[in-house]
Amino acid sequence: YQRRVHGGRKKDKSTMLSPPPYPVLNLPDFLVILLVSFASCVFSEGISWLLIYRTLSYQTLKSRVEKLSKKVEAGKDKAAQPGALSSKSHSKKLERFGEDLKNTNRFQRERE
Repeated sequence: YQRRVHGGRKKDKSTMLSPPPYPVLNLPDFLVILLVSFASCVFSEGISWLLIYRTLSYQTLKSRVEKLSKKVEAGKDKAAQPGALSSKSHSKKLERFGEDLKNTNRFQRERE
């Protein structure tokens, strides 16, 4: 038994429009979303720069970390040279610089 619709003709499923399987997003909506996302990112980075990266305490911590990193690298290079004697005092000094660098990095992360 077939059901007849509109004057005896069968309803053709190929002519019926079905909704797309995903929501359609037109270009203006997409551009607005993109613009709002970009603006919020710029705003949050600006606030971070004003409140964190511009301060004197952050700048001094950053310079201290750079100096300690250079000292640790120089000590490792010096110890790795052929013919270099690895003394206890040199290894303790290098270990102390490493610990100081870790503590400074930890303190810097807490400040951010």
